[in-house]
Amino acid sequence: MEKTFEEITEESRQLRKGLMLASLLEHLKNARLVCLIIGAEQKTQLWDWIDYVDTNPPEDVGRRILQTFVVLKFLLQFDRPRVIAGWFVGMNPLLEDESPTHAIRQDHFEDVRRAAQYYAEING
Repeated sequence: MEKTFEEITEESRQLRKGLMLASLLEHLKNARLVCLIIGAEQKTQLWDWIDYVDTNPPEDVGRRILQTFVVLKFLLQFDRPRVIAGWFVGMNPLLEDESPTHAIRQDHFEDVRRAAQYYAEING
């Protein structure tokens, strides 16, 4: 049985942001994409947060990490990581032809969740 966004969000709140980033990198296989989604300026910032060098990303980046992680975990219930990576960068009509990546950077998390929910409905 698939988990809801609420269930995934509640479980995820217990995780350290570095662990979420490691999971994003593992599934999306693209550090540059992860930087673009969350708003990190350099890939080295990702490694610092993962390796505890800097355990507290800025609050806005922390929100993007959590929301991206939740959307990723939700979508992994319905498709392969490579397809989901494409979903994050593709134009989406439910996001006014912007990509989910762009919408997350603009902090439009609810819009991205609705787009992910729709994706799950047509692919589930």
